[in-house]
Parts: sequence; structure tokens; C-alpha cells
Amino acid sequence: MKAANDSKLDSNEEKSCPPNFNWPHWRLAFFKWLAILSFVLALTLFFFPGLKHRIVIGTILVISPLLVQTGTWIVRVFHVAYERTCCYTRLYREYQNISSELLEMKRYFWYIVENKLRGHMFQIKGAKYHQAKLYISLGGNSSLNLVKGNVVVVIDKVDLTCLGQFTVTEVFNTGYYAVGVKNIDSVWLGYVRAKGETNIMPNIVGIFVPIGDIE
Repeated sequence: MKAANDSKLDSNEEKSCPPNFNWPHWRLAFFKWLAILSFVLALTLFFFPGLKHRIVIGTILVISPLLVQTGTWIVRVFHVAYERTCCYTRLYREYQNISSELLEMKRYFWYIVENKLRGHMFQIKGAKYHQAKLYISLGGNSSLNLVKGNVVVVIDKVDLTCLGQFTVTEVFNTGYYAVGVKNIDSVWLGYVRAKGETNIMPNIVGIFVPIGDIE
């Protein structure tokens, strides 16, 4: 019964999905057989020497496959262009709605994470690319003191993406230094590498993660 319901649900989902309006390609198999048929018909004209306009008819038969193939391809191109034009407004509106809902979900999720892990969060005071390594400067946290070797995961609060895993290398009275060791985001790394050094980044935060929780 469950399998039947699943198959029914899948079939309904497939019916509700819009068709893919891809740009058409040449139908080479159809063109090949049409060209062979036209060539054979044109060749048979040589057995009727008394037929009027034999050369004209033969020429038309020879070029007709190309004309038919080109004509059907142009018709299909116009059809796809029309369907894409009609669907663009609706699809763009749906994309905007989905983007807004996704952004709201991310904000709500980050609100939950921030309330749960506030005591494990550290402000990113800056980032620097030095000797082929990415270093970050972390601010202090009155609820938690880090030591050398602790692992900090850097999170983008807007996109909720992980920008990398860092290990604390130096401890100061006002904060910490950490070096990137794993899963460094290539876009962020390229940005810091191009700048050389960046200042406080309010949209990025470091979260202390016990080593056992990430292995």
C-alpha cells in the first residue's frame, strides 16, 4: 500500500512539473533517412528521359531534406522562445517568493543557533593571509576561555555557510589568533588573499566546537 501511494505521489509530482523548454537540436537520424529517400527518388528520374523538367524536379528532391530539416528546426526554435517568454514572468515571481522564504528561514535558524550557542561565539576582529596560510583574530568571550589547540568553526551569519575550520595558535588577554586548517571557503580565501588583511567582519562569527563533535 505504501509503495502504491509513493508511486502515485511521484506521478502527481511529475505531472505538476513544467516541461523543459530546451533549445532544439538537429534531428540527424531523421535527416539521414530523408536524404537517402530523396536521393533514391531523384536517381529514378534518370529512367524517365521523357519526363519534363526532370532536372528541376531532381534538384528539388535533393535539397528538400535540408529545407525540411531547417524549416522544422526554425519552427521548434520559435516555439521554445515563445514558451520561455510566457513562463519567464511566472518563474521569476516564484523564484522571488522562494528566495524570500529561504532568507526568512535562514534568519529564524540563525536566531535559534545564536540563542543556543551564544556562550561559544567569538567575534572575528580580522583576517590575514600570511605565508600561504589564513589567520584570523578572535575577540574575547566572558563565558568561555580558549586554549591553544581549540577548534573554532567560522560561520557566515547571512548565508549560514561554513567558511572554514581554525585552530587556536596564540592566546592573549583580549583575544586569540587562529590558523585555518580545514575546509577553507575558496571565495573568502581569495578575498582575504587579494586584500592581504581585513578588519572587523560583522557578518562572520567564530564558534568553538569540541574536537569530538567534529570528528
